[in-house]
This record gives sequence, structure tokens and C-alpha cells, in this order.
Amino acid sequence: MGKKTLYIECNSGIDERMLIASLLNLGISEDLLKPVIDSTGLEGLEIEVGKTSLNGSISHFFEISRESECEINNVNYRKMKANEIYDIINKTDISDYAKRISINAVNSILKAVTETCYSNIEGFDNDSIILDKDILTIIVAAFCVDQLSVDDVIISEIHEGIGTRTNKGNIVSIPSPQIARILINSQLSVKFVDVAEELLSLIGTSIISTLTQKQRTPRSCRILSQGIGSEKDESTKQMRAMVIEEDEPQVNNETWILETNIDDSTGESLAFTMEKLLESGARDVFFTPIFMKKNRPAFKLSVTCHGDSVKKMESVIFKNTTTIGIKKYRIEKTVLEYSIINVDTRFGSVRVKASSHEDMKYYSPEFEDIKAICNITGKGFKEISEVVEQAIYECFKFKN
Repeated sequence: MGKKTLYIECNSGIDERMLIASLLNLGISEDLLKPVIDSTGLEGLEIEVGKTSLNGSISHFFEISRESECEINNVNYRKMKANEIYDIINKTDISDYAKRISINAVNSILKAVTETCYSNIEGFDNDSIILDKDILTIIVAAFCVDQLSVDDVIISEIHEGIGTRTNKGNIVSIPSPQIARILINSQLSVKFVDVAEELLSLIGTSIISTLTQKQRTPRSCRILSQGIGSEKDESTKQMRAMVIEEDEPQVNNETWILETNIDDSTGESLAFTMEKLLESGARDVFFTPIFMKKNRPAFKLSVTCHGDSVKKMESVIFKNTTTIGIKKYRIEKTVLEYSIINVDTRFGSVRVKASSHEDMKYYSPEFEDIKAICNITGKGFKEISEVVEQAIYECFKFKN
């Protein structure tokens, strides 16, 4: 029996409203949302959940609006500060897992804005760009994912349109710089399709990037349920979510090392080769300074990979370096079992690699998570590392 997985299709882009509608359609009762929304303390917002037509078929929609909005389109939603947002999420009646999703989605937005917006423009505040309705949307999405009680989340290929759009009189490329930055930071891949429209939303992309970094199409599975979400008005766009049960894949755990000595390639080509090897699935890549015959300075390139990746690694090396020969041999390796655990800190969730050997336990925070917090808060790496180490200690109470 395979594990229970949430599979989200992003072939029509990513929209937070369609995402939530598809998740609710998987069997989550609308009645469960009211106590969650009430516990946020956000006033003046109301939700609407219902059915609509999608090319003649029934679809579901989800909307958040101001109470007594009537037919006014330009509603003044309230911009919120980061600390205020964290307080709202932490007091909301949802699980710790849902809170982590919410905080990490908010952090991804703040990080993207910090990296793409010039903060010295008069009247512009990088820390106040998230609206109250966006916070509620993120919380509801996190709550829905938590309610599904799945073992894993995967997404399909992400599709985005091409061209430009107009924002407050300015012409902006698609995707917007903030959305592109979230895709860069999450390392999610995107396929540009011949549609003159922006298919990705900032809030929706932040939620998806927080849920998973796994992009693939299930090969062998049973579909347990499906939910389809679209816009309220009849539309050709949709997002579909499915709960599936995947068959356990057969994994080739055989490990190989490939080595070659290089004395006539540029530093740029070697750096590029390393990037391509890692992108192609190498487990580890490193260079060792050596001296070859006639005392020529050189580098030994070493690559560790699975057995079924050897041919791919050889192709990358021959294509991008001057070498004409590669040594390879199979190795045995002792690997400690480990798991990735999310540890809550006052700056948000941090992934921690937890492993053990005999009576010893080891905990190592992910560098990229600490780096992201530093970029968002402006604090130093040492200070954030100390906060994270203390949070790990409080969480695990470990003694080595």
C-alpha cells in the first residue's frame, strides 16, 4: 500500500482562490472554516463558497470580500506589518503544521519583495505589502492542506503566460519580479506558454512554494478523490487537486564515484560543470588541487552519484570539460538515517536535519532557511544561528 499524497495541477497557472476551492472540493466541510476565520480576529471579511460552470461542467469557487461591499470594485483592504501578521497566525485556532505553512508563505513574500523593491522610495514600505484578506487566504489554504492529513505534497509543471501587463499605469513583465523571485528562491521550474496573460498570482505562488519543492507527474497511483476549483464567473481556467495513493518506487541505491584529472579547462567551465552535474542529480561534486606530470597544476574532479545516473554524469563531464577519460568505481557507504523536521522559532519555521548513531543524536539546521531569515529581518547570520540552535535545544532537549 502506497502513501497518501496531495497532487496539485498547475497547468492553468496558480491562483490562491482556485487552489482553496479545489482543496475544499476534496471533502473539507465549509462549516469548518468559520471557527478558524473567527479566531484570526480579522474583522469585516466574509467568504463565499459555491459552485459555478466550467465549460459546461460543475466547478467550485472560493472568494473573500469585504462585508457590505456591494458592487464596489476598489475596496480598501488593510495593509499589515510583518509582526502583526505573525501575531495573527500564532493566535489562530489551527495546528502547528498549518501555522508553519502560513508563516513560511508570508516569509516567502516578504523575502521576494525585499529582494526586488527599492525601499527608499517615499511612502513605500517593504514590510507592509500584504493585505488582511491575503493573510486570511493563506491561513485558510494552510488549514485545508492540514485537514487532508496527507503524507506528501507534489505539484505538476507550472505554466505561466508571456508578455507584459499594466500595473498602476506601469508596464510590468510577466511574471512580475516578485513572483519570479519566489520561483528562484524555491527552485520551482516554470514553463512559459503562448498565452498573453499572467497565470501566476503572488499569494498563490507563495503558498505552493511553501507546500512543496517536488515537481513530477505520478506514474503509478490510485486516485482517491479529486477537487476542481475555478473563478466565480464562468472561466476556462481551473486548478485541480487530487488525493492519490502512490505505489512505492523501486530505487537504485548503488553508489558510484567518477573521477578525472583536468589541467587545461578554465575556472569558469569547471564551475559551470559542477552546476550542471548537481542539476543532473549528482549526490556530491568537488574539486581537489593536484599536480600532474611535469608539475602542471591541475584539479581532480570527483562526482558521487547513483548507479543509474553514471551515464548522465559522464555526458555532462565530456560535454563541458577537456577531459578524454573518466575513472569510475562502485563504493559502499554507511549512511545515517535522518529525517527533516520543522522547528519553530520566533522568526518562523526552520528545517532541521535530525540523525542519530548509536546513543548520539545530531541536529543540523538548513543553511538556506537561516539565510532567508537573515535577508528578511536584516539580522546577522551569527545571531539567527544562535536563535535557531536555542529553538532546537528547546524542541529536542538533546544531550550529546
